[in-house]
Amino acid sequence: MYCDRCGLNFLPKQSVCTRCKRVPTRYWFQFMSLVTIFAAVLCNSLLGVFLLPRLATASHGKALFRAWWWFDQKAAMYGWVPLAIGLLAWDYFVW
Repeated sequence: MYCDRCGLNFLPKQSVCTRCKRVPTRYWFQFMSLVTIFAAVLCNSLLGVFLLPRLATASHGKALFRAWWWFDQKAAMYGWVPLAIGLLAWDYFVW
């Protein structure tokens, strides 16, 4: 494994980098993050393909479809902001 900050190669048994004394990011944390993103995209796609066309043809469907489209666009545009603030706060206060 390599340290994220200084690039030192060390054994996976060590929990702290010997050069910079920082805890490195583990590969499975990164893998689980990718799995979470994949699951979110998959669920959003399945919902969009199977559920939204049925709702769009209903009598109240246009308003529901527009609300879903607005929420989806705003979440895609600004949804990363709370996550970034949380990660920065965690890095500052915990590490």
